[in-house]
This record gives sequence, structure tokens and C-alpha cells, in this order.
Amino acid sequence: MYHFQYVAKKELKPVKKQLMELIHKVQDEVRDSFTFQYKFVGSVQRNMVTWDVKSNAGFDFDVNIIVNDCDGDFDAEKTKNILMCAFNKYARKYGYDSCEDSTRVFTIKVKDRKNSRIRYSCDFAIVNDYGNNQQEYIRYNKKRKNYTWEEQTKGFYCLPEKIKFCKDNQLWQEVREIYLDKKNYNTDSNKKSRSIFAETIHEVCHRNGFYD
Repeated sequence: MYHFQYVAKKELKPVKKQLMELIHKVQDEVRDSFTFQYKFVGSVQRNMVTWDVKSNAGFDFDVNIIVNDCDGDFDAEKTKNILMCAFNKYARKYGYDSCEDSTRVFTIKVKDRKNSRIRYSCDFAIVNDYGNNQQEYIRYNKKRKNYTWEEQTKGFYCLPEKIKFCKDNQLWQEVREIYLDKKNYNTDSNKKSRSIFAETIHEVCHRNGFYD
């Protein structure tokens, strides 16, 4: 029944290193338009990367691209298009296909075409940190075909405190076990790992007396 397993760090290391090389190429490519920093977030940051041994989808990374936007006036569509064009220019050199655009991120994938499977992929979210630990991200509205800067949800801001509670109270192993269970029993193919992780943290906190 259990198909999802955690991926060992040694398997992730060379892929992460190569991905960083690609990002550095993109940083140089877009420098005349703007500069950005990047940060590995989500499961790779927490050493909780999983993959489904029974499916044709491999593991994935999540990276935040943090644009250096002092004036807060970067056009959302232009910013995302500049970045996707830059990634498309260098992606194939590292074995990735061209960018696929979606609501919150754009994605690049390394595919094993002979066996019709995805070896691994990376989701890039474009974000802007501002104010008192606030963050906005570029959102693509598929129906309206437009791009806007949107404030992160309340849940985004509550999550770090809940994670800290779990770690401070020696609940992290429980988090890892429940997260893997939820991944294995998830029937919604559109549900992202970040949503399953947030649900897991919320559940563990409630079980142990931490409420919103």
C-alpha cells in the first residue's frame, strides 16, 4: 500500500548542486533587468523529500526566487516572463525541459522519455519580502490570463510558529510519519506536497494542545 518513501540526502545532493549551477546562470542572464536571491524551501529544506516508487513521477524541489525589489513596482507578468525565458535558455544544458507555468509557480522537469517517467523536477515561486516579515508572490490567473502580486495567506504566516512548537516538543518524528501517511493515502492528484505538510503540522499541533 505504501508507495511514497523519503529520498536519501546523498541522492539529492548532486541534483541540487546542478540545479544551483542553473540558477546562477539565470542570475547572470537577468542581471540587466533585476537581481534576485534564491532559497530552497519546503521538503528539501526540512529533509523530507519523498518520491513514489510505483509511479512515473520522481522527487521534486521547491525554490523561492526572491526579487530585489526596493521600490515594490516590478510588473508581475514581465518579471515572471523574464525569468522563464532565462531558464528556458539554459534548462536543456542541464537536462530539463522548458518551463511549465501554473498558478503559484513555474516548473522545470527532467524526463526519462524512454520509460515515460519524470526523474525529478523543481517548482519556482517568485516572491517579494517586504514590511514586517511580510511576503507576496506572483499569481497567475488562468481564466483571466493575467499575473498579479498577491499577499501570502494567513496559514503561511502561522506555519513557522507551529513548526517550532513541533520541534521544541520532540514531535518531529510524529510529523514525518503522519506526513508520509498522508502522502500515501492522498487521492487528489492536484494536491501539492506543501498543502499536505501544512495539514500534517496543523494536525500534530492540535493533537498536542497547540491551537490557532
